[in-house]
Amino acid sequence: MDGGLGAHLDLRSLARVMMSIDRRELELIVSDILRRYLEGETLPAPQVPDPPTPAVLGAAVRAELARRDIHPKALADELGLTTATVRLRMQGVYPFRDEEMETVLRMLDLTLGELHALARHGARFTEPRDSTLPLIPEPPAPAIDVWAQPPRSRRRGRAY
Repeated sequence: MDGGLGAHLDLRSLARVMMSIDRRELELIVSDILRRYLEGETLPAPQVPDPPTPAVLGAAVRAELARRDIHPKALADELGLTTATVRLRMQGVYPFRDEEMETVLRMLDLTLGELHALARHGARFTEPRDSTLPLIPEPPAPAIDVWAQPPRSRRRGRAY
């Protein structure tokens, strides 16, 4: 066994894995990694999903508040911020700070991994589509008579 366990696992990527999954799944992964390491297998680099963007994470918080029928004002009071600031954080203009995220998770009774899973699930529906075809076909342009008079106008009957 050359290089040890640290040669195959980057600590930053391991921390990202730990934050994005729940406890039971993490225990299964760690026990599998240790078993394979003790058997002398070379461990592949972990496949870690990218963390959600502040906008996607804020949308997940907004959706979870709506599911639980909690008004953003209640979250603002809990965080000690104004409602406008909380709304900007949920829109992704500003990211949630660590202590604010802990308060949000405690208020919603979620783990960070569960919130990241909700954010990844919601992002599937809000990402722009890469389709070149429009969803609704454009109606054909009406034929325009360039010499037509505007509506309700009188035609002059005499020639000049």
